[in-house]
Formats: sequence, structure tokens, C-alpha cells
Amino acid sequence: ALAAAQEQGGQILYGGGPRTIQGLEGGFYVTPAIVAVENQCPIVQRETFAPILYIIEYDELDQAIELHN
Repeated sequence: ALAAAQEQGGQILYGGGPRTIQGLEGGFYVTPAIVAVENQCPIVQRETFAPILYIIEYDELDQAIELHN
């Protein structure tokens, strides 16, 4: 998902690297990430089941609500 966000013009602002948790080495874990991206990017419209927070700019509250919906 993070690679797709970057390919679609997004910028990883924080985190996102692989993570190992002692005692749970058999799982797949990722450091939480914050990504600046445009709302129309396909990755934003897909649920990734990962701790990724997409930051999307808006001008007015009504626009933010419309983007969220």
C-alpha cells in the first residue's frame, strides 16, 4: 500500500517500515505511517488493513466532509 501511494504521487511523512516484534517473528507487521496524498488516488479508496493515516488537504469544512464520504 505504501509503495502504491508513492507511485500515485503520495509522500510518506512518517513510518511505514517493516517491524519485528519479539516472540511474534512469524507475523507481518508494519510501523504505523502517515502519508500525504490526493483523495482521488486509487490507494486511498482501498482498505489496506494496515496502520496508515492518509493526510488529504482541503479548503473548507464542506469539502472535507465530501472527501470523507
